Amino acid sequence: MELNVTEQTKWVDGMTRKYIFVLVSSFLFIFQAYGYFSEGSFLSSGESQEESHISGFQVEMDRLQKEDHGHIKLALLLRAEGVFGKELSKFWMLVKNTGVGHDAIWDYPAHCRLTASFPCILLDEQYIAALKEALDGLGHASRNIGIVGLHQTDNFDYIQLDSPFLLALTTDFVNRIGVSEEHVKGIDFPFHITLHKHNGQNDAHLGKIRHLEREIELDVKVNWVLYLYRSIDDELEVVKKIYL
Repeated sequence: MELNVTEQTKWVDGMTRKYIFVLVSSFLFIFQAYGYFSEGSFLSSGESQEESHISGFQVEMDRLQKEDHGHIKLALLLRAEGVFGKELSKFWMLVKNTGVGHDAIWDYPAHCRLTASFPCILLDEQYIAALKEALDGLGHASRNIGIVGLHQTDNFDYIQLDSPFLLALTTDFVNRIGVSEEHVKGIDFPFHITLHKHNGQNDAHLGKIRHLEREIELDVKVNWVLYLYRSIDDELEVVKKIYL
């Protein structure tokens, strides 16, 4: 039984891009109504209409980010589909119904964070273009993503991944969008899928969780998918989904 993302998580695949489209549409309406896009008016010398539009959009985005309720951030994630994706969904379902307490990580579908969250200061199309260019830039390089194994540590349990491809892709992507490489997750610690963060569970509960973790089949078919997510007021929505 697969996790019902729509009903059980805040991740909203296919949501309309509220706020973003509303803002852009409002700008266009106002500018057109008052003739701001007419030649010689509003645009400064040497500034194109596109540059002016983007500049105005960024000013509004910066304003929203400064409001207590309007922090807008993006993050690049990797999720699994295919048989392995079903294995993870099965674990998510079982662990949430065994009475072992709550872990915030289970509120979201299983995923590997490729980047830390970063401020949204560009248009969606610019982030999408940068991601596609980073993919194209790798040419015919192997897109292999290896599943190393399950690790159960004192602090958290996770499935480690190994992929020079992912590291190269993520590093190139953040460079293209002007974000520090400090946001790349795979540099200081291997890419991984977190299964559980220890929150003081007793030995019996931890034992049940780890038993379920060991039941996850790792050597099965998997299809990997890149997700570019935007976070607005703790709601997540998909900006772009790319199958690898």
